[in-house]
Amino acid sequence: MRLELDENITALPKKPLVAFGHEVDTVADEQLTGRPDPDVLVAAPTDQRTLVTFDLGFGDPRTYPPRSHRGVILLRLRDQQPANVISVIQRLAEHHSLDDLAGSVVVVTEDLIRIRRLAAWYSLS
Repeated sequence: MRLELDENITALPKKPLVAFGHEVDTVADEQLTGRPDPDVLVAAPTDQRTLVTFDLGFGDPRTYPPRSHRGVILLRLRDQQPANVISVIQRLAEHHSLDDLAGSVVVVTEDLIRIRRLAAWYSLS
């Protein structure tokens, strides 16, 4: 899984996630710290990375519609300590492939995963 950790997530999960076989960059690695959210989201697809964030704004489909980005994993965790973040991301990766999540907004808690995908619209005419 190719991930980009947003600046609101400590870089501590990076090393263990890499050890699990994920490719991980951080917003700080890409010198995007302090940049507006749209700039951060635009940079992630360039490297085919899914953004991992605590920022609720990235979960708004009116602002960031599905398929307008590589994907967002929005963490809604009671415990935001690095060990829990690593555990939750690893469980997600064990049950879903990144290709299945491409272009989606995935809201993850300790207990559940909600996947918002682009709805298919068809014209009857």
